[in-house]
Amino acid sequence: MINIKEIIAKEIEKVTKLNSNELESYIEKPKEVKNGDYAFPCFRLAKELKKAPQEIAKEIASNINISKEVIENVEVVGGYLNFYANKNLLTNEVIKEISSKEEVGSSNIGNGKTIVIDYSSPNIAKPFHIGHLKTTVLGGALYNIYKHLGYKVIGVNHLGDYGTQFGKLIEGYKRWGDEYDLTKDPIDKLAEIYLKINNLCAEDEEVLNKCRENFKLLENGDEYCTNLWNKKYNPIRPMLLVTIILIILLSLALIKVIVKGKFFDCKIKTVEQFHDAIWNNAHEFIFFDRPDFSCSENKLLYSV
Repeated sequence: MINIKEIIAKEIEKVTKLNSNELESYIEKPKEVKNGDYAFPCFRLAKELKKAPQEIAKEIASNINISKEVIENVEVVGGYLNFYANKNLLTNEVIKEISSKEEVGSSNIGNGKTIVIDYSSPNIAKPFHIGHLKTTVLGGALYNIYKHLGYKVIGVNHLGDYGTQFGKLIEGYKRWGDEYDLTKDPIDKLAEIYLKINNLCAEDEEVLNKCRENFKLLENGDEYCTNLWNKKYNPIRPMLLVTIILIILLSLALIKVIVKGKFFDCKIKTVEQFHDAIWNNAHEFIFFDRPDFSCSENKLLYSV
């Protein structure tokens, strides 16, 4: 891969007559993109050349001769020389480097070593939040990096569905739980209960001990605690499934009415006629039963 720092150093060497290897070691990477891709601090040469850094920078800038294919522009900023590399050159060099290797950036420094990466590991007694997404993405990135370096990587995302927090939820449910509210809005209601009991535990050690006892009962298989822990509140899912199925069937019926041409063969004069055509075709899809209707001046052919 082309060494742009080396090219810059050799050009500066021609002007200053100083050693290019030493000059190359002075070249920096600017902190801000607006200051270019490479920067040369001319104050490093002030003592040896017995000139002001800004004067040195201007002299070098006016005398160096680097191809535009390598360096597009050179700017003097105070006692610095800022070099702007040709982006097409950099892009092509990176692509060439990547294409020439099967595993770019890989190594075997992790061979024989194991590392465990923990992701978000949420406490599911509370709602998820954006922080869980952030740590999961970071964990995934670290997993890939370590794997690329030869480590045996174990990814862990422990769901915190067991522990004192559930002893707290059980205690909170005993105090403020409402079966109807949990069925209607389980996540928000349980979060509300958890927050309330957690605050109470912070104020009263006796309440915290009861929560610990609840979890101990859960560990020992207590029927009430186990049933409560296993309880699922999800009334929406079956309704959602039925709704999706109905939408699919009605869509198929509509497509059949239109594509088969009966939509156009019969004179649809009312919304009710169109409604009946759709529902009768949906009936056929569900029960595999074709109603025997015919098209007339006053009646739509309901099944096609």
